[in-house]
Amino acid sequence: RHHPGQRQVRHLRAALGAPDLKIFDANSPRTFAKGHLPGAVNVDYEDMEEAELPADKATRVVFYCKSRF
Repeated sequence: RHHPGQRQVRHLRAALGAPDLKIFDANSPRTFAKGHLPGAVNVDYEDMEEAELPADKATRVVFYCKSRF
């Protein structure tokens, strides 16, 4: 039986590099430096400003974190 998250991971893999996808990595800078998704931007979710989000509301946005949430 498949885990529900597997489908989401497949969709994300297929979308990596797409111009309408913005990926935010909320891991610590140290964890981010060890490895992250291609194109991801490291952010501190507690201090993130609205201006850091894409202006185009049609842009798909993904946040991920290994352990901080």
